[in-house]
Amino acid sequence: MSVVVSRTAQARSGRIPAERPSAPSLSLLTVALSGVLGLGLFAPAVQAEEAPPEDAAAQTLPTVQVTANQLGTVTEGSGSYTPGTIATATRLVLSPRQTPQSISVITRQEMNDFGLNGIDDVMKVTPGISIVTYDSERTEYYARGFAVQNFQYDGIPMARDSAYSAGNTLSDTAIYDRIEVLKGATGLLTGMGDPGATINLVRKKPTRAPAGSVTLGAGSWDSYRAGVDVGGPLTGSGRVRGRAVAAYQDKQSNVDHYQRSNEVFYGILETDIGDSTLLTVGADYQDSDPKGSSWGGIPLLDSAGKFNRMPRSFNNGARWSRWGQYARTGFATLEHTFGNDWVAKLQLNHQVNGYDASLGAAAGGNPDPVTGEGVSMWLGQYIGKTTSNAADLYVSGRFEWFGRQHELVVGGSVSRKRWVNNGYSPQPGYVSDVADYYAWTGDMPEPDWQWSYGDNQVTRESGAYVVGRFDLADPLKLILGSRIANYTSPDTDESGVVVPYAGVVYDLSRTVSVFASYSTIFKPQGNQDEQGRVLDPLEGRSYEAGLKAEFYEGRLNASAAVFQLEQDNYAQPTGGRTPSGGIAY
Repeated sequence: MSVVVSRTAQARSGRIPAERPSAPSLSLLTVALSGVLGLGLFAPAVQAEEAPPEDAAAQTLPTVQVTANQLGTVTEGSGSYTPGTIATATRLVLSPRQTPQSISVITRQEMNDFGLNGIDDVMKVTPGISIVTYDSERTEYYARGFAVQNFQYDGIPMARDSAYSAGNTLSDTAIYDRIEVLKGATGLLTGMGDPGATINLVRKKPTRAPAGSVTLGAGSWDSYRAGVDVGGPLTGSGRVRGRAVAAYQDKQSNVDHYQRSNEVFYGILETDIGDSTLLTVGADYQDSDPKGSSWGGIPLLDSAGKFNRMPRSFNNGARWSRWGQYARTGFATLEHTFGNDWVAKLQLNHQVNGYDASLGAAAGGNPDPVTGEGVSMWLGQYIGKTTSNAADLYVSGRFEWFGRQHELVVGGSVSRKRWVNNGYSPQPGYVSDVADYYAWTGDMPEPDWQWSYGDNQVTRESGAYVVGRFDLADPLKLILGSRIANYTSPDTDESGVVVPYAGVVYDLSRTVSVFASYSTIFKPQGNQDEQGRVLDPLEGRSYEAGLKAEFYEGRLNASAAVFQLEQDNYAQPTGGRTPSGGIAY
């Protein structure tokens, strides 16, 4: 059940326009944005708006119309479950039918209608995605047989490490306009990874007209949620626009002694610098705070070799067990449109994904079916974070060649990621045996954690990419591109890796097209041979062909495809040892 209270004016969605807000309403938005962004820029803008003009004509500025969002079409307010355009595959802004790869998009309208408040909720309804639940705080997504570790935020890549889960799959969807899942290899823009899929989370943008909503919700197992979303122009000219979003959710579960609270804050500011330049800055803050976190699973068999049947509500986690996760992001974008309709865009992203996990779970061994003995606890404390800084710069536009109009994107990206982790173990003498597994209630004392080891790893990536869309004939479009990628980590140094891309789309009619594509990706690995040499990177290739259609002006999409994925240089144990004594491959 949910109750929604809103006051909205948004010309693009066709909602009933509201009257211009008074100064107190504008001040409320300003304060909200200042709190999230930590910026003191807004008060002068408000004062300037309230000051009496010396010349009325001087106050009239031309309205800046953004003809194309370089991330694709904003879905909020469209009332549609289908996107207009997307740019995740190649940076070319294309409709799904003109994109020669399978892609699924969950729009803002669909998230609202079905209460898809978390990324897990979205993945459950995304075609072609399966979910593996490791424990209460960790899920893994799979596409086409590969784990999905590649995430993007407004098109900026970031790889996830599911072993040290740090908020990626626990993100609240309140701050996103849509979530795109691109199937197959995506190395053209992401560089490294597996060839299964990439998830792109596209943030909400400020509205040009005042808009706001308040949501309240309640559900089973003491689940409660509240959210507020307010945005609009911050100056009379509308050249400065802002938006602030906040949401809080607290819920228990059908699982014994488990609950989790989530909170998210988001602020974004857009400023039109002249008629052709758009500056965007923003930040978001997300926290997940659980109690009674499980870890690992339930033993499949008892000590007699029979199926170990347990209640659906059974929680193997201790009552003190917790896996807190958080994300902090700051971002900025500068976009300039030239007179010939070419666009240059610079994106900067600073992101911290962290975890504070003190874990204890009755997960080891096999219980005696009579006495319940034979099970011990998994125990560990892990505190760490990954700090990522990334930049991406590209230019895109149209050019004429042999009497036809074609499109081109040329760009480059650079990133640095530092992972810091500290592991702790129980104090000597801590009793980890579970007296009776079948009487387990999670009532075990928390250990006095002792530092055990630490990690400090820096990974650097850089690359340049180019992609063109060539209009060979009215119904035939060819997309060709490539990336030159460089990767450096403590174990690996790869440079000049070529990552090609090719796709073709042929329009059978105004609504139906056939397509084929070849995409690649690579993934460095730290495995060594018997001489201590690091193995070559994994090389992923995706072949895909299919049929796409769009009906009712794109409000109904259909697609069917066949595909084949390959991954070479997969490590196989030789039976020998590396010079340091590890397993050789």
